[in-house]
Amino acid sequence: VRKLLNIRLFEDSSGAGWSKSVSDQKLEVLCVSQFTLYSVLKGNKPDFHGAMGSDKSRDFYQKFVAAMRKSYQSELVKDGQFGAMMEVNIANDGPVTIQLESNLPPAKERKPQGAPKKDKTKQAAGEGAGATAAGEGAAATAATADSPQDGAAAS
Repeated sequence: VRKLLNIRLFEDSSGAGWSKSVSDQKLEVLCVSQFTLYSVLKGNKPDFHGAMGSDKSRDFYQKFVAAMRKSYQSELVKDGQFGAMMEVNIANDGPVTIQLESNLPPAKERKPQGAPKKDKTKQAAGEGAGATAAGEGAAATAATADSPQDGAAAS
């Protein structure tokens, strides 16, 4: 939550890039659950077994949105409908995509994304915030909305 609110993605008044954060600019944040971030390709088809199950991810997502509202100005934090197919319209000031993950081991100890897992859990791929099967990392998509600049997204 802290990183999403404080990562410097926006220009300052002098035009210097990567200078201002969502918090600095007092921007709105749109939180959307997106289990598809934890997909891997198996042939020509995406596989979502790395995503957190729907019951667990619904709770995770609700806690994430609550933490965002508690850490920021709650009226500026918007959320989508969990598990729904949504059409989200944003103006992306980029293209910029920055993936933030938490509670992961140092990069030298991690497997590349999509690498086979030793522990084959049989979780249903449910709607919701993505996370590794072991719950080590989590992802949510946050995009600014109604900002003075065109929106930006962080995944």
